[in-house]
Amino acid sequence: MNSIFSYLGVFLIRLVSYLPFSIIYFLSDFFYLLIYHVFGYRRKVVYQNLKNAFPELNESQRKTIEKKFYHHLCDVFLETTKLVSFTEAELKKRVKIKNSERFYELIKEGRNISVVFGHYHNWEWFAQALPIYTPITTYGIYKPLHNKIFDKLFYDMRTRHGIVALPMQTSMRTLIKNSSTQFSIAIIADQTPSSSDSNYWTTFLNQDTPVFMGTEKISKHFNSVVAFMDIEQVKRGHLEFEFVILAENISELKEFEITELHTRYLEKRIKEKPEFWLWSHRRWKHKPTEAIKLKYNL
Repeated sequence: MNSIFSYLGVFLIRLVSYLPFSIIYFLSDFFYLLIYHVFGYRRKVVYQNLKNAFPELNESQRKTIEKKFYHHLCDVFLETTKLVSFTEAELKKRVKIKNSERFYELIKEGRNISVVFGHYHNWEWFAQALPIYTPITTYGIYKPLHNKIFDKLFYDMRTRHGIVALPMQTSMRTLIKNSSTQFSIAIIADQTPSSSDSNYWTTFLNQDTPVFMGTEKISKHFNSVVAFMDIEQVKRGHLEFEFVILAENISELKEFEITELHTRYLEKRIKEKPEFWLWSHRRWKHKPTEAIKLKYNL
């Protein structure tokens, strides 16, 4: 029975993918009314996350961010279905690059690039657009879904335009095996590590937060440049980005410095326009022990 519903869901996603954007955004506005006002999807999670992250704001200000976020969340959900049918020309029309001259200079110099970003704006669009704008082998680290039917759908969507998807658990082995080939690798750095993962703790959005060390470990092992994919919305359905170089001389950086650099940059962008981050994510479900607080001076 679960498989039947999964296949039905995949069919509907593929069907919606071919709708014009005018209808996509009409559906998004309708879903916003249902998700926010009728079903209240994760409203307690969003409310608490915003309250913890922005204690200096009053209830009215946080409520404004909350409503904008849910509008954006519905846009992202419907926009993501378009990855099933996007041609390269359509993707380049809606996702444009700017101000990234140094990024391409470093590629010409033969450097590997660690491209880091967060669940900010439509991260799925950018993951698919990245290999179009990057003239070297482009990898993407992902966490496989438990539902195999939806996992295949998202794998196919993400890899349509050339990104090589690497499961999180085997990504390092694959990179080492293919290290003779210059590469860039896309890493979403604001996922919540499991309690068993080796990670770093810092203060992020006013809260004690575990952060994956993947970007730092990969960058140090391969002497990769660290670039942040900075995303901006031009208008609904049209985004642009630039590769902001955070670090070039990796060997000169102290332990955790790379992790702090990309964490602080993402935090800055979220504070500027908080409605575009994924507030419904249970980012702070793990709490630090007293030993961790002492170790990281929390």
